Amino acid sequence: MVPACWCHHAHIARELPVLAVLRWEAENAAGPQLVEEWNRYAFPMFCDRMAQRLGESTCRTGRHQDWPAESRYTAFLDDSPL
Repeated sequence: MVPACWCHHAHIARELPVLAVLRWEAENAAGPQLVEEWNRYAFPMFCDRMAQRLGESTCRTGRHQDWPAESRYTAFLDDSPL
């Protein structure tokens, strides 16, 4: 479900460690509450956010494509004069 190019998507790269820690805490909890929260809220909400943010991009099919406007965006943010 998580595309192989996840490291190129900041929103996924920021959320994966949080999701992993929540899963680890759920597995090591004494009661079932944290496992229930992870299964009911944390994981499904992560999947929904990821699918929504990736949209119909080629990343969902395993073919990462860089953002076409990245060079123009970088040039726009560059503070040095031409």
